[in-house]
Amino acid sequence: MDKRLLYSLIACHGITDLSTSTWGPIYTLCFLISLCVNYHLLLFTTIVLSLQHFSEDIGYHDIRIKLVYLGVFLYLLKWYKSPWSKNLVLQYLGWIHTPINLYRSSTPINNLRVAIVFFTIYSQPLIGEYIDWILMDLGIIQDVRLNRILLGILIAHMLV
Repeated sequence: MDKRLLYSLIACHGITDLSTSTWGPIYTLCFLISLCVNYHLLLFTTIVLSLQHFSEDIGYHDIRIKLVYLGVFLYLLKWYKSPWSKNLVLQYLGWIHTPINLYRSSTPINNLRVAIVFFTIYSQPLIGEYIDWILMDLGIIQDVRLNRILLGILIAHMLV
């Protein structure tokens, strides 16, 4: 699958948060916090919340299942510099996590929002290049304002 297509699909699914009543305060608070806290704490929080967020994909809240997710996630983190680890996470996000999220939040207005954001992201090569840089070149490790904002958005999405 075309990377830009995959990145656009993954990146657009969070727009469905707009249909919740809590998105505004949570996104605002996370944005402000992301600009102020220690960057390593921000990365760590994103990793911990990602584990919880992904474990909800199966809709089963048994602690044993969450431990399996934790084991797989920690194993992938151990090998985070490896292309196969990054690609496995991308495939999971593109083929499992995002479709589940889109299915659960499907409404006519959410579907329209998703389509608009998808085509906007897909039509802007710079966005795809940024996503590729943060994922494949590990640019996310760098403490720059855009990365902080992105992590704030990710944290807000996982909290909503």
